[in-house]
Amino acid sequence: MNNSRRIAHISEDGRVHYLYEHLTCTAKRAEEMASVFGSGEWGRILGLWHDLGKYSDDFQRKLNGAQISVEHSGVGAALAIRMFKDPGIPLAFIIAGHHTGLANLVTSGDGLPTPLKERLKANEALLSHLLPNIPAILSYESIPELPIFLKQGKSRDQKAQGIIRRRTEFWIRFLFSVLVDADRLDTERFATPSNAVLRDIRQSSISELRERIDAFPCSPRIASNKSVTEQGSLPQKYLLPKYLL
Repeated sequence: MNNSRRIAHISEDGRVHYLYEHLTCTAKRAEEMASVFGSGEWGRILGLWHDLGKYSDDFQRKLNGAQISVEHSGVGAALAIRMFKDPGIPLAFIIAGHHTGLANLVTSGDGLPTPLKERLKANEALLSHLLPNIPAILSYESIPELPIFLKQGKSRDQKAQGIIRRRTEFWIRFLFSVLVDADRLDTERFATPSNAVLRDIRQSSISELRERIDAFPCSPRIASNKSVTEQGSLPQKYLLPKYLL
């Protein structure tokens, strides 16, 4: 099969979502989302690599009706480690877990995902087989720089190192959310475009909503009643705009 014709999804009405389009569009979405916390290039790589396993012949056969089990999310994770070694571990965690959830590195348990180390080992051979078929434009030669909030932990002080570890944990979870959202939104755009259009309607930001709440007029009688305002128990009708009552 021509690699440019590899498929990511097939809709219920028979439409085809090509893999290259899905990877690049997901990458664009993830880059935009992750740029909010200084990690745009990390988001882009995640989007480009998250479904590389779908280039496999087995996955294409599955899409066309073959009753086989095919794991596709481990290939991009294995590529992250092959290309970037240990610095690629955050990428590997996120890509490998974008359907099953974030795993532990080497341990597991009842109801938990397979450890990342096992997933990487299981996908090494498939990665080597698929690399010649993966478009060069999807490759990355160097890993992006860490965001500034993860560069402040060069101190040997244990407390400072602990803070950076905790920041890194949250950063990985933020990037994980970025990839899952970007992937699902792009899939929705293909599968149910009528729903996707609704998301293009501009929604008010949190800061805008806060400004509206702060600006909402309060009854002078309530505002002057110290016993009520001090207790923080305004009647419900004064807490909501009229059109919500």
